[in-house]
Parts: sequence; structure tokens; C-alpha cells
Amino acid sequence: MGEIAKDGNEMVLKEIIQLLTVLLMVSVFGYVLSVLKEKMSLKSNTIVIDKKNLTQEQIDQAEIKTFLVDGEVIRAGDEIRLFMKERCKLEGVVLGARKKDDEILIYTDKDELKKCKLENIRRVKVVSKYGMFFKAF
Repeated sequence: MGEIAKDGNEMVLKEIIQLLTVLLMVSVFGYVLSVLKEKMSLKSNTIVIDKKNLTQEQIDQAEIKTFLVDGEVIRAGDEIRLFMKERCKLEGVVLGARKKDDEILIYTDKDELKKCKLENIRRVKVVSKYGMFFKAF
């Protein structure tokens, strides 16, 4: 009876391993497809920001799509973390900058458009650059 239970456990373990292998392959394939879709968007100079409440008016407020802050090149679509002089942090996706007001427009995870004055920023950290998964493509 001990051998029957042992064979049953081995079969269940093999099936679980096969299922996990298939799930891993599907997730890697999905990731590669999403990266290729993003690369195709970049080639056509389109930035995809997946936010439901973002309006075209909010996007149009940004005059500059590529700019330099604290020695760091930042483009629209990059995800950044700002450390403000008031000891608070702000994290979100960059929409662009406004030259006349010296501010950066960031769309946060809470679906809010934040305008940050450059003089209030202590430090900038780029969390992820838009479209920089693979440089070979």
C-alpha cells in the first residue's frame, strides 16, 4: 500500500510541475508580446499610458515631452519618483513639462494629475524608462 501512495504522489507532483511549466511559458510569451507591442508604438512615436481617467486636455497641457532634470534625461511615459524639499515623495508617470511655469506634469497611481515646480524638487529617481526593455530591437 505504501508503494501505491508513493506512485500517486509522484504522478501528482509531475502534473503540478507540467502545469507550472506551461504557466511559466505562457507568461513569458505574453511579456514578450507586450514588449513588442510597446516597441511598435515607439517606432510610430506613440506613447501608451494605460490610465482610464486621463483626458486629452491633461495630455495637451504638457509643452515639452523630453527634458533634463537634475542631470537625468526624462521623457513622457517614464515612471519616476520625486523627492520633494518638503520631505514627501511623489511617484507616477511623466506626461511632460511646462516651460513657462517651470513644472513637471505627473499622473499618479491615484489617478491625479500633479504639477511639481522644479524649485520644490530635491531629487529625481527614474523607476523605469518607457520602452527600454531591450535595446537591441
